[in-house]
Amino acid sequence: FFQAEDGIRDLVRSRGLGDVYKRQVEEEVLYILRGVEMESEKTVLGDFVIYKYPECISILTDKYPTFDQHNIFLESHKPQTLLGIKVTAGEQRKTVELADSLVRSFENVMSYIIGDLKHRRSVGVFTFRPWLSISRLICREGASLSYFGENQPSLPIRLVKSVGGKKPQVDQMLWPLITKVNKTEIEKRIINAIEWAGKACADLDNSKALVQFVFAIEGMLQYDAGVFLTPSITSQMSEWLAFIISDTADGRMKIVEHCRRIYKKRSAIAHGGKVSIELDDVSVALQLVKLMIKTFLIVEPFNKMKTTKELSDYITELKFK
Repeated sequence: FFQAEDGIRDLVRSRGLGDVYKRQVEEEVLYILRGVEMESEKTVLGDFVIYKYPECISILTDKYPTFDQHNIFLESHKPQTLLGIKVTAGEQRKTVELADSLVRSFENVMSYIIGDLKHRRSVGVFTFRPWLSISRLICREGASLSYFGENQPSLPIRLVKSVGGKKPQVDQMLWPLITKVNKTEIEKRIINAIEWAGKACADLDNSKALVQFVFAIEGMLQYDAGVFLTPSITSQMSEWLAFIISDTADGRMKIVEHCRRIYKKRSAIAHGGKVSIELDDVSVALQLVKLMIKTFLIVEPFNKMKTTKELSDYITELKFK
């Protein structure tokens, strides 16, 4: 919300300050973040900072002396929290473009971490839903109208300081990965899978959510992205997922069984067949994705892999032991 009006921009340039965008500069872009409650003045999540408002005014004014001039704007919107992300660009439009892209990734990762398939909680800048209100009038010939409605507020999530320990905190590992510059192939696929899963968690349509969870698995495991998906390839990915998630024969058989169920329903959706997608189906898909992501982040040797070629070679070796 620091983008200037045309007149203000002209004034800044007339004073010789507009040249700042002719060179690469680091700037922090702030957004109003909804759906979060916290006690501390700020919470750091990788390169993202969540500020509690108005307690953060002194912090931001120390860093940016003219920050308090924007209090009229903030007070009119009555925010509880602000989300900040630093980006480096050569012009203001590019700064906003980069920041918006990172914030959308932040929203998807947050949605993935919350994993609320019943849509009771919503956190975000662009995707925040303050109130889930769906009303319907049911009409039947010769009968009076009946009303059916759902009206429930979105519950906030509460941010608390992470507790230190020897075990790695999987969720905390995701935030730095969003803004990491030189990601490996596997890291890029992890973020892509999480974004698809985050979108799925936020989707109110179970069928669309299921398809997006499958996209998350395919985006993570499809060895050659240019090859059209066939039953044999989807079967291969199911086997890969089984070997990644479980190290026992029984566990792997259960994973393959769950994958076949999910892929069968996904295929029916894609081909326009009649299929009922229940919350349990979507929940199974979410758990498969979460177990997959967790393995790639903290379980050896998967957390050391950089390419899908390494993954393919390792699973082939496992299968023929």
